[in-house]
Amino acid sequence: MTTARVYPFGPQHRLDVDPLFAELRESEPVVKVRMPHGGDAWLVTTYAEAKVVWSDDRRFGRAATVGTDVPRARPVIQASRSIHTMDPPEHTSFRRMVGKAFTVRTVARLEERAKEIVDDLLDQIVDHGHRQTW
Repeated sequence: MTTARVYPFGPQHRLDVDPLFAELRESEPVVKVRMPHGGDAWLVTTYAEAKVVWSDDRRFGRAATVGTDVPRARPVIQASRSIHTMDPPEHTSFRRMVGKAFTVRTVARLEERAKEIVDDLLDQIVDHGHRQTW
C-alpha cells in the first residue's frame, strides 16, 4: 500500500511550477495524492493522460462528482446544474442548443466590446496605482 503525497503543493511565484509537481510530471503521470480536506484523489500530471481523462466520459464523467462527497482541493461551492458538469447525451443536447448563440459571426461581433471592457479595466488598474503580478 502506497502513501499518498500531500496536495496541493507549496505556493509558487507567478506561474512557476512546484518542483515536486515537475518531478511527478516526469516520473508519475498519474499519482495518488492526499487532499487538504482529507481523503485521497488521483492527480493527472501530463497532457497525454489529462486528454484521456477529459475525453472519456464513460470512465471519467463529471456529472457524478457534482454535489457529492468526492475529494477536492477546496470545499465545494454548491451551484445549480450547468453544462460544464453534464455528461453526454445530456451535455450534447445542451451544447447543441447554446451553440447556436455562439456562431463565428456572433462571437466576432462581441470581440470589439470585449476588448473595450478589458482596456477600460486595465486603465482603471493603472489609474489607481495597482501593480499586477499576473
